[in-house]
Amino acid sequence: MNERSSILKIKIACVVVAFFAWIYVMSDSNPLDNRQINNVNVNISNLDTIVENNLAVSPGQMLQANVKIIGRRSEVSQSLKNGIELHMKIDDPKIGVNSAQVYIASQYEGVNYEIHPSVMEVNLEENVVKYEKVGIKTIGNLPSGYYVDSIDISANNVYISGPKSLTDKADKVQVQVELQGEKSDFIKWSKVLILDTNGNQINGLTVDKDKLAITAKLKKEKEVPISLTIEKNDLGVNKDSFTLDKSEVKIKGSPSTIDKIETISTQEVTMMQLRGSSSRDVTLIVPKGVQVDTGKVTINLKKSLPIDGLVQFDYSGQDVQLLKDDTSINAILEPISNIVVTFNTNSLSVSKNDITLYADLRHIPEDGYVNIEYKTTKNISDVLIYPSKIKVDKNFQDNEAQGEKITKPDKSDIEKDVNNDANTSLDTTEKTSDTDNK
Repeated sequence: MNERSSILKIKIACVVVAFFAWIYVMSDSNPLDNRQINNVNVNISNLDTIVENNLAVSPGQMLQANVKIIGRRSEVSQSLKNGIELHMKIDDPKIGVNSAQVYIASQYEGVNYEIHPSVMEVNLEENVVKYEKVGIKTIGNLPSGYYVDSIDISANNVYISGPKSLTDKADKVQVQVELQGEKSDFIKWSKVLILDTNGNQINGLTVDKDKLAITAKLKKEKEVPISLTIEKNDLGVNKDSFTLDKSEVKIKGSPSTIDKIETISTQEVTMMQLRGSSSRDVTLIVPKGVQVDTGKVTINLKKSLPIDGLVQFDYSGQDVQLLKDDTSINAILEPISNIVVTFNTNSLSVSKNDITLYADLRHIPEDGYVNIEYKTTKNISDVLIYPSKIKVDKNFQDNEAQGEKITKPDKSDIEKDVNNDANTSLDTTEKTSDTDNK
């Protein structure tokens, strides 16, 4: 009996020793711990309410607090792993100083927290909203010969808002775009910047569109030589027979178009245009989509062509008198910008007004082309008219919709023009231009 009692006491003693040994081991591996975390940001939990009251947090305030965590090492570590978030709620917000309690958003069980300071003061001021125009600033340079033809942004104005102390400093709103190395049209996104009078960025303001799309169209310009086009002739006249008032012309357009152009040609210069004239303006042939700094160039013959009594006059389409009847009163004519008349004469008194050009629309041929004829009282010969015909639309209906309305001439004027100077010693019979056979 005594032996059994002794064994039981030994067992109980072992259990007690084991228990205290476990307590010792546990306290040594998971002891009480405390951690100090400094400068934890404090968030205002009811910021939306503050904005709804047309208020904003004044800039420059350090909303931070220190937190001490006390507990078993394992619980403290887990709490730190989950993160420490501090909040404060401002009840009845108003302009000026507002006090609020600082608290931890979510506490870990078995851990105690000490927050310092536990109460913080926050200064609020009026929240101001402004509608501002957005400017564009380019940075860097395009390659030589390239320039910005147009640049647009996805919004010309934005709303900025924030504390009055900051919005009062806002001088301009701007987006910036880098041009360095660009050679074609592009679209880029750029952050909207709010700048003060010194060009420094203002932080702490809100923009309703924080980024805007910038669309830029680029063009290229360069100078190319002018190529003179001369009519083939037996007079020995070629490009070397002329001097030009300028040998190059500046062209502008899309880079892909400009890169393909090496020269700009002139309209063909005919020998008829040059007879009796040592200088003449010639129009340049400009490709579609290209701009030039001048549309004409003046050419000068180094040696004038012999004229042998040859005279040239230039007329416009409006100088041609139209003979009509009731069936052709609303006839539509294709426009003619220039009519050249050349002739030989020994008289020095022949003027442009001495030659009358006319077209008889009372009998329109089937092909619709009516001869341009002339009459004069002067002694001239070898008359050439270019172009020699004028095109008439025989199916004209609504003259107002298709072309310029032609006023019906007075009947007495028609008869007078046709029969003018019938008794003179010169042959004033209506003549068809010899150019018809040319």
